[in-house]
Amino acid sequence: MKKVMISTLILSLFLVLNTQAQDYYWVGNGGNWSDLSHWATTSGGDIKHTQLPGPENDVYFDINSFTEPNQVVVIDLEESFCRSFTAVDVLFQPTINGLNFADRLFVYGDFTLSPELNRDFRFVVMMNPEEAHVTTGGIYLGRFLEFSGGGKYYLQDSVSVENFYVVGSELYSNNHPIHTRFRLYAYSGNPVLDLGTSNVYTAYWLVYQSSLINAENATVYFGTEQNIFGDFFGGGHHYHRVVFIGQVNIRDNNTFDIFEARPGADIELRYEYTQTADEFLLHGNSQQMINIRSSQPGTQATLFKSSGTVNASYLSIQDNAATGGAEFNAENSIDLGNNTGWSISESLSKDYYWLGGAGDWEDLSHWATSSGGNEFHSQPPTAIDNVFFDENSGLSNNDLVRLGAFNWSVGNLIFINIDASALITQNPGGSLNIYGNFISEGAVGFNLRRINFLSDEEVSISIETETLGAMSELQINGSGAVNLQSPLTVRDLVLNSGAFNANGHDLRVIFSFVMHNHSSCQVDLSGINFRVRQFNNWSPEGQLNVEGTRITSLGVFHSNNQEYYHVTFDGSVMGFLQRVYGSFSAEKLVIMPGTTLELRAGITITTGSLTASGNGNEPIEIFTHEEGVEAFFSQSSGTVNGRHLILKDNHAVGGAEFLAYDSELHANVEGWQSLTPVHEIRAEEISIYPNPFTESINVKGYEGEILNIFSLEGRLIESFHINESWNHIPLNHLNSGSYLLDIQGEKRRAFGQVVRVGE
Repeated sequence: MKKVMISTLILSLFLVLNTQAQDYYWVGNGGNWSDLSHWATTSGGDIKHTQLPGPENDVYFDINSFTEPNQVVVIDLEESFCRSFTAVDVLFQPTINGLNFADRLFVYGDFTLSPELNRDFRFVVMMNPEEAHVTTGGIYLGRFLEFSGGGKYYLQDSVSVENFYVVGSELYSNNHPIHTRFRLYAYSGNPVLDLGTSNVYTAYWLVYQSSLINAENATVYFGTEQNIFGDFFGGGHHYHRVVFIGQVNIRDNNTFDIFEARPGADIELRYEYTQTADEFLLHGNSQQMINIRSSQPGTQATLFKSSGTVNASYLSIQDNAATGGAEFNAENSIDLGNNTGWSISESLSKDYYWLGGAGDWEDLSHWATSSGGNEFHSQPPTAIDNVFFDENSGLSNNDLVRLGAFNWSVGNLIFINIDASALITQNPGGSLNIYGNFISEGAVGFNLRRINFLSDEEVSISIETETLGAMSELQINGSGAVNLQSPLTVRDLVLNSGAFNANGHDLRVIFSFVMHNHSSCQVDLSGINFRVRQFNNWSPEGQLNVEGTRITSLGVFHSNNQEYYHVTFDGSVMGFLQRVYGSFSAEKLVIMPGTTLELRAGITITTGSLTASGNGNEPIEIFTHEEGVEAFFSQSSGTVNGRHLILKDNHAVGGAEFLAYDSELHANVEGWQSLTPVHEIRAEEISIYPNPFTESINVKGYEGEILNIFSLEGRLIESFHINESWNHIPLNHLNSGSYLLDIQGEKRRAFGQVVRVGE
């Protein structure tokens, strides 16, 4: 943002000084924005500009810009500029693309596109300080659209973009739809967001309390069944109608005319806030219930309606207070505890048995009331029901049981007596909420996405195939304890509440391990092997037990200033930069060959034993994130034998001897002693006589070169300048033992080994 502000000031001055603005016309089919041969002074003209368009220049793509199909214009600069951007009446369906993720196109006037232009902009920043209009042609725009500059912006048709930002400016939708695949932000600088009667579709909503928002007649469709974001930061504003879909986390004290949840919605209410509505529309169905729960298990979140009646159905409710004077009813629903103000007509727990081999979870013809039975349930299992797959389920090798992209809930989930390697699958955006045990005995495999444990009692996870899938995210969100009864591999492990006990079973987290600073989860990973790419430990003190744990980090290590037993940094496996945040201590720290290690400047890593041994093909590179500011290795005793290191901005302290063999010591390195490596004796040895010796040796040849004598550990003892073809070198002051000789010249190198014996 600072960079944008500086650019704005400079460009504003440029606008004032330059009064002869010239138009720019694109010609010559596809190419790079930075190529001046494409910028003509007239439509289809031959005279070209001598510099690229700036913020005072209008840019045109028109009927004369393209003469052939399949042409692509690439905005290839980090920052590109224009006043108005107009692309209408173009021929042959050309495409305009950004190049890099953060490359920005700054537009200081109107932005007008026709649907004949395909596009995938990386980042369009509207910078008009007065008034501008945006026309997109009603089709997808690209990655980011930001309204800055302090002006007023008016949409002329619908907008479809991945991310939609309003920053310190005013946005008027003119009742047109706004579609974002990911985020809609109105923040910083008291922006205005006037939505009129627009329908707005987004998966992440962030509106500051200081923002001025008019949503009195708009409808916000928040989330999707495949929602990977889910945070609704309402900013305490009033909304006409918000429809919540998929997984949702609602923050702030917001008010609604209509608060609506679609079937399958999984709504987490921030416990310290209240959601107030004139009308709550909460209707799940027998196949997809609506889950309503608090962000803090055991602590209620609040819904408020001042009068009237809420008639909800097919809800699963936990930790919720219905307040305000209205009557809250929930039929065909599940009371998971700690609810007040609700009249809940509960369902009874049932046993569900899968039949018929491969199939879809929602297909009721698979759900029998008994093992191998011929009576079937009338709705899929819910949060209080026990689900069984067994020898009568009819599963064969490679059969798929498909959960789809829906949010399902079960009590206990049990797989027993199945020899077939069937696969239980889930699509992106799907969620499986488990309120009991998850036990799988046999060859059944899993390719799940989001598994959410919500039990308020002690439960177990035991998976014989030892994985929930390469894309699985396991969340612990209940108030009870989850006990691991087998080794386990997941993509992500998020520990929010309750307890999680590894019970001595190894863990592999393919991507991210997360304990937030607001986590209340008590986690015991003691004595296991734990392999993870991103170790994100922000847990409150005393909540993570890693006593005797061997942690291998492949990418990011947030230490949380904690004590560890054995930590390995291995950036060579997948080639990721290994970043370390925060000081910590480890009884043993191993840095593997090929690791590039970026330490946060100023941190101290205290070790009982540090191993950092690269090799000629895979050196270890260690530096800090801030050039010129060091980080520290501290070890109180012993010797650290580093090999093939590339060190920068690193200080070794504490009393131990830090040796760096065959290494490069760059700027701001202290405490490390650079040593020439120990070499093996080669076929062409130095001619030495006598060997063994007692008093002195004679060395033949190498006139004018340097002879270095090393201990077997590689420590340089002394050097001699060889002046003649035969050199007599007294060495009677050396202790008995073996020594290495190394002669280095401008064009050759030779090695040898001698032994001194006592007199």
